[in-house]
Amino acid sequence: MEETFVRSLETDESTLAWGATDFGRIRHAFPSVVLGARSPADVVSALRSARRRGVAIAARGRGHSTRGQSLAPDGIVLDMQGLAEVQVSGQMVRAGAGARWDAVLAESLRHGLAPPVLTDYLGLSVGGTLSMGGVGGQSFRQGLQTDHVDELTVVTGSGELATCSRRERADLFDACRAGIGQCAIILSARLRLVEAPSTASVVRLRYENLSSLLSDQRALHREQRFDYALGSLLPRVDRDWGYALELVRYGFGRAPADLAERLQSLRFIPGSAEFETVTYAEHAGRLASMEQGLRQTAMHPWMDLLLPAARAEELVAFALALLDPALLANGGHVMIYGISGSQSSTPLLELPGGEDALLFDILPTVFPGDTHSLHALELTFARIWQRARELGGRVYPIGFPVSTPFMTAADWEHQFGRAWPRFVAAKRAFDPDGLLTPVPRIPFTGLSARAGGG
Repeated sequence: MEETFVRSLETDESTLAWGATDFGRIRHAFPSVVLGARSPADVVSALRSARRRGVAIAARGRGHSTRGQSLAPDGIVLDMQGLAEVQVSGQMVRAGAGARWDAVLAESLRHGLAPPVLTDYLGLSVGGTLSMGGVGGQSFRQGLQTDHVDELTVVTGSGELATCSRRERADLFDACRAGIGQCAIILSARLRLVEAPSTASVVRLRYENLSSLLSDQRALHREQRFDYALGSLLPRVDRDWGYALELVRYGFGRAPADLAERLQSLRFIPGSAEFETVTYAEHAGRLASMEQGLRQTAMHPWMDLLLPAARAEELVAFALALLDPALLANGGHVMIYGISGSQSSTPLLELPGGEDALLFDILPTVFPGDTHSLHALELTFARIWQRARELGGRVYPIGFPVSTPFMTAADWEHQFGRAWPRFVAAKRAFDPDGLLTPVPRIPFTGLSARAGGG
């Protein structure tokens, strides 16, 4: 079912089973029906039906959440993959919520353009990443994917079809970008594009320790010597960690010739630098084959934390001391991205401290039935989350502790910071029955339906 569309209203066992879990394969909750959305009218009809019946409803693009965010227990799951049109006009692209980012990039490149920020895996849906924020290796320069949205077409929780932007219905626009699907279902987005590079000159560096890696990565973020930066913490067979940094300088017409000069003053292991030049499209799409294998059977108890850049080393070191590298050896990854505070204009994803932040991703893979490893990881994650809160960290809400008892009502309020009162008001205005995207269990109050109040 992952690569096909649900064509209509389905209640057969196999389709309901497809709609009962997500990429994480940790949460399971059967819907009553799965609807293949082929037009805005389908989504409007589904929302209105959900209101009449008083049942939950959740949109599912690629189902790449890891804590059941695309599930609707005993309710309606909307398969959005049919809303996948991509059309470029001038410096903008209009993309359906179910369009994958690889399709958006392919069509944009035909016009010599590209989105300013891409997630590293391009098989995600446009609606899915815009509901969370959208972080990539360019975010230390360009901010979030949601910062480059010009306009959204949505259906609110009350069944209203609406267009919104910074200029028109800004309250709805702000409630939908990184709003975890709480106020409306995104149908399509108009996104800004930039000139597309032709080449990606990649530099891979190795480091002796975490401090050197993070010091260099933060300096490179500030100085913007490169266009893309990704820190990686590598589990080793000796139950220790390795440290690496991947940097990319984009070329327009030819590969840059000054890569070695841009490495001056960095503290990587001498002689460890590796250089490679590929096309921009090759670098952007390099993870496509790997993810397909992981999707089939494994569990993905991921955790993604937003940290104040100045406190990140303290938290990352704490996490590495607790994590058993062996639990991440089977296709797991630990990664660090930078996010520019000055470029971020998404109210609902307020960066910790209101300044530059780091996204710390712990992405283990657990084989089916290995409940011991799953339980051990979640206990470790709980301790890391507790320390992250103490340091001012927040959640990037695709993984732990979302939908667990470890994410408290106070944590949710802290998560949205100054925007929390506006978010609560938007939820009441646009989804008054509290039907949309129930599994994150955000503790809104004063809603009439059992699905929405947490």
